[in-house]
Amino acid sequence: MLFDPARHGPLRESRWDEARARDTIGRIVAEAERVFDPETLWPEHPLDRLPSRSLYYGAAGVIWAIDFLFEQSAARSTRDWNPIVEALHSRPHVGAEADPLARDGYLHGAAGLALVGHRVTRSAVWVERALASARSNLEHPSNELAIGTPGTLLAAVALHEASGDPRLHEVAARSRASVLARLRFEPEHGCKLWTQAFGATTQMLGLAHGFAGNACALIRAGVSAQLAGDVERTLDATARIEDGLANWPQSVGPPRPGRDAMRVQICHGAPGVIVALARLEPRPGSRLDELLRMGGELVFRAGPLAKGSNLCHGTAGNGYAFLCLYRRTGERVWLERARSFAMHAIGQWEDEREVHGRGRYSLWTGDVGLACFLWDCVRERDEFPTVHAF
Repeated sequence: MLFDPARHGPLRESRWDEARARDTIGRIVAEAERVFDPETLWPEHPLDRLPSRSLYYGAAGVIWAIDFLFEQSAARSTRDWNPIVEALHSRPHVGAEADPLARDGYLHGAAGLALVGHRVTRSAVWVERALASARSNLEHPSNELAIGTPGTLLAAVALHEASGDPRLHEVAARSRASVLARLRFEPEHGCKLWTQAFGATTQMLGLAHGFAGNACALIRAGVSAQLAGDVERTLDATARIEDGLANWPQSVGPPRPGRDAMRVQICHGAPGVIVALARLEPRPGSRLDELLRMGGELVFRAGPLAKGSNLCHGTAGNGYAFLCLYRRTGERVWLERARSFAMHAIGQWEDEREVHGRGRYSLWTGDVGLACFLWDCVRERDEFPTVHAF
């Protein structure tokens, strides 16, 4: 079976209400600013591991989202984050970021913090820190986006675009070469794959930890045309297709312990594959568009995730797959589906606040990620935070 029905549920009232979406964005940002404490950061949520500094579930990600939404005039902001991001640099490492293998990484380490620090302050000191992280990560063994070389490649490219520093262009080129060199043909599977050393040695396919995320970083780094044929062959060889629907397993090699089930979410499965690869340049006669469409149909058929409203394993993240397909195809049905997921996610967010008596203050797993998705539904864009938007 391509998905587990127990992990999904039917759409609630899905009529698009822009005023309600805008109001929800404002409420999320206002609450996040109100409860912030410079010493303790944001209150720890039972489902997260906070306080931390990280882009994924820590303070850096929340600051990124607030600054982004303020810059877009989607929300008001009353705080000066400049001294806060500098203080984050000096805080002790906790959780995943305390792992030496993660410390220079993108989603859990110093590279992500450098991206946010430069966004907020435009200080050259953050360029130096990003350079140090990217150089340290050039031969990282994990071969995935969250903590490995593909993530620091993504950060280096984004910071080069923002700062123009030629050293970032140079380290991005070295990172790109390192990632490409480890993409190898696997006769058993009939396609090219990266092998991850991430808790266990395996060959994962998703955005956060596998093939799709690595390819996404390379696409951003300018090797779309060179990569297109390999990406299409790998997606075709690894897809599981039933009745016009497509999904991708977490891995094609031996799975990590307990990670063999089919998932439909950003980190593993069709939503992340679509978000990662929908910007790949089309090729005449390519099957890529057919595969991405079948993946999109699977996401809609499965329905919103029961787990919550967030980006990484929630309804908002899956909704981005529809926004990416809308951008690629121009077909309005995908925008309508994204907006239906958005309204469902607002209801989930309201329910979650009732259960826990408070918000969830993180980018990939919490409320500000939902706010970014709602804003992209308003403006009809597909800029997934820290993957397409920086």
